Amino acid sequence: MSAYAFLVRGRGSDLVAMTAAQALRSHFTREGELVSLQRDEVHLLEGVEGSDPGEWTDACTAHAHWFNPNKHRFALVEAASGGIQAARRASPWPSPWLEMRLHTDRPDILSTDHRRDALTEWLGLEENPETTAVCLAVWEHHRDDGGLPAGPWPRPQAQYLPLVLWTLVLRGRDVTAAMARAEELAITRHRRQGLLVHPHMQGWAVFTPPQRVSGAGRIQSP
Repeated sequence: MSAYAFLVRGRGSDLVAMTAAQALRSHFTREGELVSLQRDEVHLLEGVEGSDPGEWTDACTAHAHWFNPNKHRFALVEAASGGIQAARRASPWPSPWLEMRLHTDRPDILSTDHRRDALTEWLGLEENPETTAVCLAVWEHHRDDGGLPAGPWPRPQAQYLPLVLWTLVLRGRDVTAAMARAEELAITRHRRQGLLVHPHMQGWAVFTPPQRVSGAGRIQSP
């Protein structure tokens, strides 16, 4: 089964991410530990085999609840299938997940090779061998019908899951330690731990624990 991921990012500053980063720095982290926090919206579409990705790009960008061309940038990315089943706790999250960029309106990546690692390209993190980035995909538990919202879709029977992608860039080279620390900062366990994910209402997956490597120009998983 084929899958597409429609990624959306605001053109300006993300006030939600900025507020969350400030709260984490003020109450949950050591000075300089959290280098940056980034939030993206992802609309996961599965069961799209045999359909034209250009038609999906047109349909997604025309859906006003997903994308406003005056406020957002987008990319349609080919993805490994299995994310929706993973969200239902039926299987592990697919890894690697985001595979190849198909369409985008971001001028900073339009000139790059579309066969590059799509996650690296989309995140656009600064090269820094002293930091590790950890990405968490987050979804609402109540979203279990799996159907597309109303609209003229190329394949109306495709399965759909809306996600938020949080990327925490932490100081340090140890990927295993960064993964554990990112979950500690993100998942709300009690009043003094976790801020980004409410585990009683939301599911999550650390779908890739990438590390920035100086000069490589890409994110590498261990």
